[in-house]
Amino acid sequence: IAEKQLSGAVTYQDVKDIVKRILEEKELDCKAEDYGCEKSKEEAENYIKELRTELKEVDNYDEYLAFIAGTGMNEEVYWQTKVESYRRQLMRNEYMEKMYHEFLSGKENLISEEGSGMAGQEKAQIKEDSQRKIDFMRDLRENIIKESEIEIIGNLGLYIRSN
Repeated sequence: IAEKQLSGAVTYQDVKDIVKRILEEKELDCKAEDYGCEKSKEEAENYIKELRTELKEVDNYDEYLAFIAGTGMNEEVYWQTKVESYRRQLMRNEYMEKMYHEFLSGKENLISEEGSGMAGQEKAQIKEDSQRKIDFMRDLRENIIKESEIEIIGNLGLYIRSN
């Protein structure tokens, strides 16, 4: 979308996708909190510290510095504005990981209940299947709005269902 913004070709669907993504993140925040996936400001600050260290090693570090300069803030101020966003992202990540492990646990129980006779190596493959994890995480994000009490309708009107 950033490229489209530069060219001025942002579509209605682009805006709808952005709104959907924001709603997904807000709903994931709620689910993460309900599930006990709390993260502290200090944990987010430590994560940012590690991220900043890694950024110094990238080939296009000068582009990163130019981006920071373009915000009108110095690097310290910029990263302080990101602490809450990263805190919430860490909560969402923990929640999604827990949901994925519950999903895998259910698969393993199903396998043992069916008596399929899978070897330990094959069961380990279930855990290591990165595509399965990618698919699960994508489905979790896509279904979060469907399961919430929010619908995106019409010209980005939001409808809150009452149960």
